[in-house]
Amino acid sequence: MESAGNAANLGEVAANLGALAPEAPDYEHAFRAAVTSVTDRLIARKLLESLDGWKELDAEARRARHYRALALIGNALRGNGHDGQGNATESRADSSPAPEESIPLPPFDAPAPSLAEGRNALSASLETLSGIGKKRAETLAAKGLASVGDLLHYLPYRYDDREERTSLRGLLPGTGVLVRGEVLARGPVRMRRFPQAYRMEIGLDRTERVSALWFRTSRPQQEFLNRAHPIGSEIELAGQLDAFDNRPAIIHPEVGKPGALERGLLPIYSEIEGVSVRTVRQWIRAAFETVGESIPDPFPPAFRKRFRLLPKSDSLRLLHFPDDPKADPLASTYLPRRRMVFEEFFVLSLGLLLRREGTLKQKAVVVESAAQSFDKVASSLPFALTGAQKRVLDDVGRDLRRGSPMHRLVQGDVGSGKT
Repeated sequence: MESAGNAANLGEVAANLGALAPEAPDYEHAFRAAVTSVTDRLIARKLLESLDGWKELDAEARRARHYRALALIGNALRGNGHDGQGNATESRADSSPAPEESIPLPPFDAPAPSLAEGRNALSASLETLSGIGKKRAETLAAKGLASVGDLLHYLPYRYDDREERTSLRGLLPGTGVLVRGEVLARGPVRMRRFPQAYRMEIGLDRTERVSALWFRTSRPQQEFLNRAHPIGSEIELAGQLDAFDNRPAIIHPEVGKPGALERGLLPIYSEIEGVSVRTVRQWIRAAFETVGESIPDPFPPAFRKRFRLLPKSDSLRLLHFPDDPKADPLASTYLPRRRMVFEEFFVLSLGLLLRREGTLKQKAVVVESAAQSFDKVASSLPFALTGAQKRVLDDVGRDLRRGSPMHRLVQGDVGSGKT
């Protein structure tokens, strides 16, 4: 019960701190007042360290200290075995971090970029990147990509293992392939649903062919493909193996002269109208070159070390460009993906915690007779309540007597007696 009380206490402090504005003149005084109620003195001391040299800090540094204080509280709530709502959680053997020696990570004492520097770099317009003009920037904005930071967070939905193949026999649909062959035929295709379809027939050898198919192409795009890859010329195709007219096909492939296409484990992004995947990869490389090591990390080094998390800049880079050809970047155990998922859930959990603690300050009708009402209904049932059902009713009754809005989810298998 003591740990539950600590969690409730920290939750209230997090709500109080979350309501403060770091730029407010009375922030330092209000912060100290909120921290005085922290029952864990070690945490209180660490929180007060956020105010060291406060008057000499600029606005960006103050905000960084503020967010780190909130992260410290969230860390304490998670690390003490609480669900952020004052309830003890079950300990699971598979939820503990892996042994330190089993996860090779870079050093954690590397200097972090300043928050101001990082934010400025990420908020820069995409037009600052080579190859992106005003028209392209408008196309990307329609996709929700307006800044360099947006582009770096535009993660691949799959990866193709680009190993050059001389034959497609025996390969399953969905396999990433790269083949070289001779252009045997090309031109528009009559399709009712896709009037702008275009197809190339590529001969891999005397007995094997593969189709390259685009469903939507403009007249200039078709003319370019005709000029760049005349009949009889050699061409490379790369993409995901599919089928069309019961024959092997690559839909919307990357094409190029022999030796021009990238090999290895390559990221594939959701389609952007008029932009090839290869171009997206070039832009993302340019974005990393522009930002450099300035990607800000909301987690301090000590926090990352405790939870075995890669730095954010390394995680984003390895998700876009894996350096291990045998890695599975879509696996939950892939360290860069684990890091980004952890951050997403951490921010979500902290936000829900702050919202819940704010709600608990509101007033609600106190229902003192809840227990008697529950007993009356239970006694009229033709069966006895299970232990779990009784515990749920006790929890609900306790909430109804508390005088603040109730936030509770009744969870159980189908047929377990929730209703």
